[in-house]
Amino acid sequence: MRDKAKSGGNGHHQARADQTQIENIDFSPHERVRAALSSRPVVEGITIDPPGTHIIDDGLHIGRHGKGWLIRTSVADLPAIIPHGSRLEGVARAKMKEEFVRGSGIDRIWPVKFLDKYVSLSEGKRRPAVTFTIFLDEHLNVQKYKISRTVFESKGAHHDGSFRKYPDFDEQKQREWRALAQGLYLKRNRDLAVIFDRGIDAQGTVNEVFFGRYQGDMEDGRLMVHEVMRLTNQVATDFLRTKGAVVPYKDQSAHIIPTRVSPNFEYELACNQACHKLVQMITEQSLPYVHLNSPMRRYTDYLSLKILTQQLRGGPQDIASLQEVDTLRANFSKQAGSQQDFMLRPTWRRQWEQHQQEQERGHPLDFFRPLKPGLPDAVTEMKNLCKAHGWKRPLTTERVIKVQNALIHFAGMKLMLAEGGELQVWSVSHDQDHALRIAARRILQAVNGQGAALATIPVVPKP
Repeated sequence: MRDKAKSGGNGHHQARADQTQIENIDFSPHERVRAALSSRPVVEGITIDPPGTHIIDDGLHIGRHGKGWLIRTSVADLPAIIPHGSRLEGVARAKMKEEFVRGSGIDRIWPVKFLDKYVSLSEGKRRPAVTFTIFLDEHLNVQKYKISRTVFESKGAHHDGSFRKYPDFDEQKQREWRALAQGLYLKRNRDLAVIFDRGIDAQGTVNEVFFGRYQGDMEDGRLMVHEVMRLTNQVATDFLRTKGAVVPYKDQSAHIIPTRVSPNFEYELACNQACHKLVQMITEQSLPYVHLNSPMRRYTDYLSLKILTQQLRGGPQDIASLQEVDTLRANFSKQAGSQQDFMLRPTWRRQWEQHQQEQERGHPLDFFRPLKPGLPDAVTEMKNLCKAHGWKRPLTTERVIKVQNALIHFAGMKLMLAEGGELQVWSVSHDQDHALRIAARRILQAVNGQGAALATIPVVPKP
């Protein structure tokens, strides 16, 4: 009896000591973590992060499930540890997100000692988590999912570069994981490109041959985390929408990046306008997207996870969170409305001139290579047609539209006709060369529709 009392006294004394050592802590994190660990099922997994990372937001477990996949992602359950309305929550709200300060490292929204001692999903530790269990079919479509509050036990901290051999992670698993990560990336990019292309060509008249392959610059581990966590956020979005919860959805605005410009400024403005309309279309048609897998780095992620856990408990959404969401939504809308406006104005001329000076000289079709020798290729047909008839090659322009962290390649072609006429087409794809192929095929179809007697402006001889 005396030993138990002594043990209990030491535990309370340690909790009070922890509380006073960490700035702005007005609760007992030790007790809140202990309660969570004692009442939840344990899930195991690994973490993938840059070397030296010790504040870890999420972990994962991946395995085959029949012909498909079972993906289990776990996000640190920070809302389980921090009481609603606490002083610590208020400080984080004021900071909103961590910042990198020159000469001073990272200014975090939560105390580092607190994160390290109670929250971070560090190797060998058991920490409160929210786990998303996702079943994919052989085509990487989500079949079903489950969300639950768990205890996550990290079995290993892995490097986010190229996959390496670890215990229970042989070369076969490396190949499988690499194929899964690249497959998720390509599928997401293709799906978005199809939505964009329907906005350009509702009839879907072009079906160019294409061999899909990953051409991004992310290494194995980073790509896996990037795609799996995006999938986790999509599942969270679906769950919150079905519950009717009000959350700080991430804005669907996009970055329009010129990768090749033509010598005609007015045409370039028209291209920017076409890209802008596609961005508006995807914003209106796509589902909202909530980001919650970085609750230690962004207050909005913490707030979204907090609202999700309230829904898991079946409790009502608190008024304070609703008010916060309204404020965040207003800020998102304001930012989304002004991001691309400058590209639609005549003042963009200076940037256009700079792009012209920096890009490689020559017509874009000159740098194009067919997929395989002897395989029909629309761009090659376009070049041969222009050469055979002595026609001036079409104005050609290219953009990358980065939306939802997918890279959609946009291409435009404009063939000038006699007496002021013109044929103008747009195209999109998840691959740069493929976008050019689609644009060329659409021009060829338009030329054939005009008949064999179609006249075009000939090449102007150089003095």
